[in-house]
Amino acid sequence: MSGHIANSKAFENVTIPVDAASCATANTVELQLAVLKDPAAEATTGAKGGNEVTEKVHEQAEIDLDAHEDFEELPPRDDCWHRLCVRLLCSAEGAARRKRLVGIAKWLTAAAAALAFLAYLAYCSFLLATRFRGTPEAEQSIRLLWVSALAILLAVVSWAPRCCRPSLERAAAQLKQLRSRCDRLFQLASTFWWVPEAFIAASFLVWMAVQNPANITSACGLLLLLLLSLAVSAHPERVNWKPVLGGILIQLVFAVLILRTRAGFLFFNFLGDRTSEFLEHCAAGSKFLFGGDYEHHFFAFKILPIIVFFSSVLTVLFHLGALQAVICRIGAFMQTVMGTTAAESMVASANIFVGQTEAPLMVRPFLPLMTKSEIHSVMTSGFATIAGGVLAAYISMGVPARHLLSASVMSAPAALAVSKLVYPETRKSRTRVEDVRRLKLARYRGIVEAAGAGAIASLSVIGAIAANLIAFVSILAFINSTVTWLGYRAGLSFPLTFEFVLSFLFWPLALVMGVPPRDCRQVAELIGIKTFLNEFIAYQRLGDIKKNYNALSAAMGNLTEVEHSWSGTDVVFPSLNLTLPGGVLFEDKSFVIATYSLCGFSNLGSMGILIGALTAMAPSRRADIAHCGPRALVAGSIACFITACIAGLFFTDADLVLNF
Repeated sequence: MSGHIANSKAFENVTIPVDAASCATANTVELQLAVLKDPAAEATTGAKGGNEVTEKVHEQAEIDLDAHEDFEELPPRDDCWHRLCVRLLCSAEGAARRKRLVGIAKWLTAAAAALAFLAYLAYCSFLLATRFRGTPEAEQSIRLLWVSALAILLAVVSWAPRCCRPSLERAAAQLKQLRSRCDRLFQLASTFWWVPEAFIAASFLVWMAVQNPANITSACGLLLLLLLSLAVSAHPERVNWKPVLGGILIQLVFAVLILRTRAGFLFFNFLGDRTSEFLEHCAAGSKFLFGGDYEHHFFAFKILPIIVFFSSVLTVLFHLGALQAVICRIGAFMQTVMGTTAAESMVASANIFVGQTEAPLMVRPFLPLMTKSEIHSVMTSGFATIAGGVLAAYISMGVPARHLLSASVMSAPAALAVSKLVYPETRKSRTRVEDVRRLKLARYRGIVEAAGAGAIASLSVIGAIAANLIAFVSILAFINSTVTWLGYRAGLSFPLTFEFVLSFLFWPLALVMGVPPRDCRQVAELIGIKTFLNEFIAYQRLGDIKKNYNALSAAMGNLTEVEHSWSGTDVVFPSLNLTLPGGVLFEDKSFVIATYSLCGFSNLGSMGILIGALTAMAPSRRADIAHCGPRALVAGSIACFITACIAGLFFTDADLVLNF
């Protein structure tokens, strides 16, 4: 039945609920409204129609009476047990006694948990020293110990503020008194905050010049991209350089830890390997649903199901509160270092794990209150990062997991830095830290419901990816056919393609990012595909190029002096009588820079998706969201390229990293 009653000005806005509780009464209510709208209707329908209306109304009244019948309450108990419970629990003394018992029970539970964990560690250490020593199972056991230690650390960090709240409040009061006494010192620190950050950044550049002078090209590219951001800034005279330099400093620190230290390299390499192992479990579901030959349709039955699996896991982590805890702490860190507002910092940190349309849901009540600069930051963060489920799909394509994970983390501060440079803040923010921290997000009723909801929610993502790929690949084929036809008409001897044109258009950008000259065309082509089509097609091409590189390395071994020529986008090796369709990258540095530069949703299709999603969340800011869209797309692309420049700045061979 229709939810709205029409054909009457007085009752055209009357809405009839259609849920399970009201479906049984729908016909009766419709008849009653019909009589109310036209008093003469009952007389014109005759006595029979009027009797039917009256009988149905009486029948429904009896049904409602039966459904809401009040049951007679039993008399209260008046025995010894009842009086004892009232005296011990319901009186004032009983309430105080119960409170003390609950406190004692909590401390006993915590002590028992601590003892159990210590016993668990002791038992695992004993097994490592006796049974598993020198065996392949030792590495697996050490991995379990690390995970256990991390879990207990997160539990302590989560519960410590609650247990030690009085002590923390006293410490905060003492720090406030100390700051009032040293007010002049804090004023000087706030005035010259840029001095230590500039010194650290300059030290990094000098160190890199000594280590590998060729990487200085990436430093020049970083400076050029910052100048480009300043050139397209909406208010260049109002730029606050603290978030800009703070974001670049965070990226530099991450790059040093990941690419230039043994511990950081091993940690992210370990994390990437474990992520790849975890995603392999999706094969069981794909094989069960599609059969043993599901890999014959690699993309549809191998790649897309991973998004379902990973989305379900992320939703479970969100339900348990683990994902929010990590996001809040990363957001608080970026807010402290960069000086950005709480809402935009929260969205930037959320974009590391979820997509560009899901991250703003973390601060949805504050979207109508945001300034234009904050809205621009929210959109830039969405364009400069990728979703966790899509990241898992890229790993399955053969893209290095370690670089994808580090690119996702490094792009978050880069997005805020570039956003505050392209669209500086000119208004006072109305989103307070306390309001964002107190914001409670709806959870599911259980882990099973959360897992199912996450899997179902991923269907829209899969549908969007599949539809976009079909559309864009088909459009690209049509454009290539047209451009090739025009090229032959112009007298060209090779097939001219759209990718070939893009490889020259973005060639200067690839060069300043630090890509070796002989690989610039291939990387520029991937950047063009990512910008005008989407990053999924670009990463698929990068995976094919990686396969060509592995095949060529197996055949040649040393690729530094191999003779080759280009035929459009294909590379030809005359000495081997070999042609590799799609080309090849000859140096590992090119793969690394390409991986970082493609890690973002900054393309024309994603701009339309994000504008539509934010408009649905905050309809009153429709004009501001549409106005910030194109500028945020440019800022998100620049943020990805800055991350690639920093990766190229600190790139070195694996042997140098492992021996550092």
